[in-house]
Amino acid sequence: MGIYIGFGLGNKTNDFKVIVICHYVAFYGDDDDRWHVRVYNLSTNSWRTICYSRDDVFPLIEGMDSYFHLYSYPEYVHCHLNGVFHWSTGCEDILAFDIDDESFHLMKGPPLPSYRYPYQSVWVFKESLAMFFSTYDNDNNIPCGAFIWMMMEYGVEDSWVELYSFGPVPGLAVIGIPNDKEIFFTNSNGQIISCNFENHEFKEYDMHGIRDLPSHPNNSGSQGVLKYAEIVIVLNQISQ
Repeated sequence: MGIYIGFGLGNKTNDFKVIVICHYVAFYGDDDDRWHVRVYNLSTNSWRTICYSRDDVFPLIEGMDSYFHLYSYPEYVHCHLNGVFHWSTGCEDILAFDIDDESFHLMKGPPLPSYRYPYQSVWVFKESLAMFFSTYDNDNNIPCGAFIWMMMEYGVEDSWVELYSFGPVPGLAVIGIPNDKEIFFTNSNGQIISCNFENHEFKEYDMHGIRDLPSHPNNSGSQGVLKYAEIVIVLNQISQ
């Protein structure tokens, strides 16, 4: 738990918004266990609090685990699609925020086989919602590949289809899917490696990053690749 941020454009209002979900104890070290959710509107250049609670039970969705966490590192990237912002949760589901009506809902993730998936991420892939799961070797506790699932019909939870699988290759950890052609990994030495979706050919790059941070053994460290879209808009001064 901590602070989680989203940014996107509403389909109906055509207004850009920033959404911030914050847990005070985790982020500020506050003695008071509080949650708050704030939204910034570009059209009004203003912040609003849309949810606030002093309870340790997360108030957004009834029945949601109060000790849930969202992933917001490069390898757990979140995404905007169809006027909705999405975060991957720690239970293979997706937390979705509708930018127009400012409401939250849960989307069921794909039906995974019995395996260990410590890292997961939600992406836009081929203009659809997708998730990848970085697999681990249960015996040696090291990453070894990935599965990619796509939601064929947005919002239909029974439409998840497994598209690709990579590995097992010992030490191979996913760091992102920046386009519809290839997936990027880092190996045990921190070297960047890509794999083509069509022919599964691997390509090594002369780029390295920090791997195996002491506090997070076997993760991808400082490395991550992100997808971006160029949008030209006029930004007013953002209020504090």
